[in-house]
Amino acid sequence: MTRVGKLLYPIALLLAAVLTQAADLTPEQVKTAYVFNFLKYITWPDETKRSELRLLYTGDDGKYLNVLKSLEQQQVRGLRLKVTQGSSNSAITAADVVLVDKAGEPRLGAINALIKDKPILVIADNAREKQLFGLNFIAKSGGKIGFEINRYSLIYQKLAVSKDIVILGGTELDIAAMVKDMESTLQANREQYAKLQAQVAEKQRQLEAQQQQQRQQQAKIAELDATITEQRQLQASLQAQQQDMEKRMADTQATFSRHQSQLDAKQQELKNKTEDIAALSASINVNEARIREQKQILASYETELAQKEQNLASQSETLEAQSSIIQTQKYLLYISIALIISISVSIMLIYRGVRIKNGLFLKLAHKNTELEKANTEILNTRDQLIKSEKMAALGGLVAGVAHEINTPVGVGITSSTHMQEQLARFISRYRADDVNEEDLDLLLDDLTQSLDLLVRNLDRAARLVRSFKQVSVDQSHEEVRTLQLKEYIREVCDSLHHELKRGKHQVHIEADPSLSFSCEAGAMAQVLTNLVMNSLVHGFRDMSDGQIRFECYRSGDGIIIDYQDSGKGIDDDAISKVFDPFFTTRRGEGSSGLGMHVSFNIVTQKFGGDIQCLPCAHGAHFRLSLPLQPPA
Repeated sequence: MTRVGKLLYPIALLLAAVLTQAADLTPEQVKTAYVFNFLKYITWPDETKRSELRLLYTGDDGKYLNVLKSLEQQQVRGLRLKVTQGSSNSAITAADVVLVDKAGEPRLGAINALIKDKPILVIADNAREKQLFGLNFIAKSGGKIGFEINRYSLIYQKLAVSKDIVILGGTELDIAAMVKDMESTLQANREQYAKLQAQVAEKQRQLEAQQQQQRQQQAKIAELDATITEQRQLQASLQAQQQDMEKRMADTQATFSRHQSQLDAKQQELKNKTEDIAALSASINVNEARIREQKQILASYETELAQKEQNLASQSETLEAQSSIIQTQKYLLYISIALIISISVSIMLIYRGVRIKNGLFLKLAHKNTELEKANTEILNTRDQLIKSEKMAALGGLVAGVAHEINTPVGVGITSSTHMQEQLARFISRYRADDVNEEDLDLLLDDLTQSLDLLVRNLDRAARLVRSFKQVSVDQSHEEVRTLQLKEYIREVCDSLHHELKRGKHQVHIEADPSLSFSCEAGAMAQVLTNLVMNSLVHGFRDMSDGQIRFECYRSGDGIIIDYQDSGKGIDDDAISKVFDPFFTTRRGEGSSGLGMHVSFNIVTQKFGGDIQCLPCAHGAHFRLSLPLQPPA
């Protein structure tokens, strides 16, 4: 038997004794134990204001109820437990935990409708409708009992659940089955251990006989005392080395166990990250479909808007011609009166002139009404286009961050797979009793390096997700908050990293870390995103290694954000039109011409500031002047 086997042998015996006792519990006792442990990992919103938790059993199983009553002798976080039986609506709404057995499954829908979003935990027994419970007992193979969690239901019921609840998932019963499978191996190890003890006893007897012979011969070989003393010292040194090796082996085994638990936690965290990424990819596909629909609607709006502009121009020319006719007729009327050629002719001319004038006034009023209606439609169209631009920017942000997150997550998956292979190889050799201290040291070094690589890449993915979540929430909610400008600009640029790295472009931010500004964070993110994307699309077109510089500083009662890039720049003729709606130098290539117009409206209307496009010898230069106290 190896030293590792000697260390694991007493631990396996202890587990076998504990799990043999657990296997004798009845299903009612197992479920009751689960219920008590559930309460340790779930928190109610008003626990600090109460002294007890109320458990309501809605079934008719008297044996199960008696076992549940034993919980009244326990406490959870200082709260007493009170167990009652009933099925009325008033009893259900007054409880904190409602236990529904298999026979009561048809009432789960009515119970959920009754409690709505109240902080009440519903525990079901083998329920099929997953959305109707918070926790549900499930039957596993071999008569085992497990459970499943509906986190969305728990969140809807305003209950806080600890992620550590997953350690209850039938672990003890699984270990009991594993220990039973190992009993034959352990019995063989016991027999081998007994044989080794017998051999050690025999060796000990032989050693005692040899020592007796040595004592009898000591009188005859006194001259060899010095040599014998030296041999004894060497034996003591070897014994000390043996004790040191055993101690190091125990420390190594403890380190291995700790690393194994850390590995399990990281694997669970990686699984959760993978599920979040899958949900994020589905959201990206939906947003891309919406963006394509918005682009089609935008094209139809542009065509309709051009047609209306032509109609307005034609109507304006007609009104000018009619106004000229009216003026001419007035002059003729005055000349006719002055000459007094004929009273009858004058009366007819006056009457005719009045009729024409009235008709023209009616036509003019009608045209004015049509112009107002067309203007209203144009404004509505502009608002829809601005919303489409926001959705397009958000969709691009989501797609980019998903692309960025793919790299660290891929490295994390590769690292965890490598650790699984190394651990499986070590376990196989361990079971074959072919493991030594050098193999264990190599495994620990390999696991340490892999875990370090896994942690660093998961940390990078977490930072990207935090940055994406902050920017995406800012762009979809009109929330006013205080921004640390340097940090916030860096977060927005990190969300655009997938666009910047294509051309190896770099962003430099010069600002005091304590410089802050209170505004609608989503609007600020949209302005900064439009500036950077304009540089990427127009300034750095067919270029690489571009430079973008943000300089932020306080000026009087306001803040200045100075933005410059090293791109192709803006023509003098285009500087005066850069903020006009639908103005773009890349018409027909995907640009709508609304990005800078939207930014101008946000800065001037929402922030009460000013944005200017300044002449620059190299690249584009924009300056934002923002007051510290924006308009209400």
